[in-house]
Amino acid sequence: MTKIKVRDLLYMAMGCLVLTGTIANLLLMFTVWEQYQIDHAQDAFFKLAGSIGLAVISSCVVVAAVIIVTKNLTQPIKRLTSAMVELSNHDLDIHIPYQTHQNEFGDMARTLDMFRGKLIENKALNDQQLQDDQIKLAKAEAMETAITDFDQRVSTFMHDMQGSMTDLSDTSGGLGNVAKSGLDYAQTLQSAAQDMASNTELVSQSAQDMLQSIATVSERIRQSETISKQATGKVRDASASITQLQGAADEITGVITLINKIAHETNMLALNATIEAARAGEAGKSFSVVAGEVKKLANQTADATEDISAQVESVKSSVASTVAVIEDIEAVITNMEDVLHAVSDAMAQQNEASQNIASNARHAVSVSNNLKGTSEHIYSSAQRTDTASEDLGQVSHNLLEKTRSLKDEVQAFFDSIKH
Repeated sequence: MTKIKVRDLLYMAMGCLVLTGTIANLLLMFTVWEQYQIDHAQDAFFKLAGSIGLAVISSCVVVAAVIIVTKNLTQPIKRLTSAMVELSNHDLDIHIPYQTHQNEFGDMARTLDMFRGKLIENKALNDQQLQDDQIKLAKAEAMETAITDFDQRVSTFMHDMQGSMTDLSDTSGGLGNVAKSGLDYAQTLQSAAQDMASNTELVSQSAQDMLQSIATVSERIRQSETISKQATGKVRDASASITQLQGAADEITGVITLINKIAHETNMLALNATIEAARAGEAGKSFSVVAGEVKKLANQTADATEDISAQVESVKSSVASTVAVIEDIEAVITNMEDVLHAVSDAMAQQNEASQNIASNARHAVSVSNNLKGTSEHIYSSAQRTDTASEDLGQVSHNLLEKTRSLKDEVQAFFDSIKH
């Protein structure tokens, strides 16, 4: 700005000089004119003409100086002002004039071009920032969409999982009821097996007693007539024992019928337990194995009771035969000599039958003891099943509570992300 001030001062000084000279000429002309009017001298006329000419020349110089100053100052200012206006309208492709001039206008032009460069850089930065903002916005929208989709999928999964846990809890409750019922039935079976074992022990003891009685009767038959009379009493005693044996056989038949009924009910319970274990999936595999063992033991119990029933029928048949023989003995006791041999043979047959009865009774004792052990095993398994069902119920309840808590925490997490 120092250079432009000096130039302006020069132009102003020139103008002042010209203006001063013009004023001086006008004063001179006025003085010469007054003198010419007074003297009418020729010298005064020439002076007047010279003053007029000098005034005209001075005026021309002033006008030319003004034109030159105006042209040299206003035109660059207009062009630079126009460039500034275009820059203000964001027209950054314009050409800035006067950049090569080594004066104030050149400095202004170069400064304006630097400003244009800064605007171009700012525009590029703004465009890049806008592009980055658009990319960030797109990423944010994509992230929000992904979070919303994941939230929906997780919510659906947690809802389904909670429903499954509820079903598992209900199933474990039903399994617990079945296990308790199985425990009750197993306890009943155990009691029945104990009773059966006691009864078969009694039958075995009775069979042993019968063998001893028959041996005594056979020995007495070989004795004298007096001994035969005593044998009659023994035969009557034997008849009473056989009657008791027949009653015991009838009781065994009732017990066997009860055992068959229990075995059938146990088989049905094992089948239901197998179905419930299959519904429970992985958690019911162990229970399914136990139920299969219970079913197998129930079938074995049914088979054993069928064998016992057949043996009891054989005992009853033998008892009936014995009763008939004793009645024959009582009928022919008066003719002891004629029938002694026949009675001896009959007693031998009776002894063999009694041995069979005793053998079958011992077998029944063994079977009943096995049944007792099996019932105890079933009862123990039922107790373990009941405990396992209670544990399963507790675990399923805890898992359901954990699932609900996890669902609430996941929902809170997504709510915090969204907000």
